Amino acid sequence: MKTILLITLFALGVIFPSLAQFTTDPNNPTIVSNATLPQKDVQSVADGSGGIYVFWYDARTGVNLWDIYGQHYDANGTALWEANGRQIINYDGPIRAFSFVRENNGEFLFAFAVNNNTDASQNGVYVRRTDANGQPLWEED
Repeated sequence: MKTILLITLFALGVIFPSLAQFTTDPNNPTIVSNATLPQKDVQSVADGSGGIYVFWYDARTGVNLWDIYGQHYDANGTALWEANGRQIINYDGPIRAFSFVRENNGEFLFAFAVNNNTDASQNGVYVRRTDANGQPLWEED
């Protein structure tokens, strides 16, 4: 079942790519992040209470090309985390792909791939478990 869910999430991300901004009113958009460096490839999931979690690639640190940031909105569209999003994953190597699953208890599992052309020892696929606020629950990925 989880395999089907992961494939579906991946397919939706490929079919419906977008930038880090979303809205239900094109005349009054909600800015998810307007950080100065690029953001891309938004993924989202309902929070079970009428709100939504949004996660995306973000280059604002300028160190590793892409980090993963997120934002949590309540049912009224009010941002519950920091302005411009909360950093979820900042890894020593460049993150080339990520996906996530929201567990029934509200926790998340983030899977991400690192591909560093200058330091191959960092390359690999990693998993991180976070709580509902994006805080890591495991000591290591």
